[in-house]
Amino acid sequence: ARARKVSTGLHTLDAMVSALASSSGLRLDVSCRGDLFIDDHHTTEDVCIALGQCLHAALGDKAGCNRMAWATAQEGGHKVEVAIDLSNRPHFQHDLRLDTEMVCAVPLPPPPSES
Repeated sequence: ARARKVSTGLHTLDAMVSALASSSGLRLDVSCRGDLFIDDHHTTEDVCIALGQCLHAALGDKAGCNRMAWATAQEGGHKVEVAIDLSNRPHFQHDLRLDTEMVCAVPLPPPPSES
């Protein structure tokens, strides 16, 4: 089997994509040369969109696939729970309350204004 390679220019994103590959058994070669001199956001977004498109293409009509699945992982003091729904109805929800501007080396967007 071919070794997976992940090189996005962002250490944290490389670690997350590598963990995804290891946990799921996927063999991924991911390379991205983004506009990191502007910000990390677009590189992260583009890599994740590309991974989603590849998953969609690989699954085809999804015959024989479970529609929903979930997993939890912990690294250091951080616990993450992820659910995936292959029904083509996108949704993202979180309850993160971060009082920092950065997580690892990734800048966070400002919190929504409460109006």
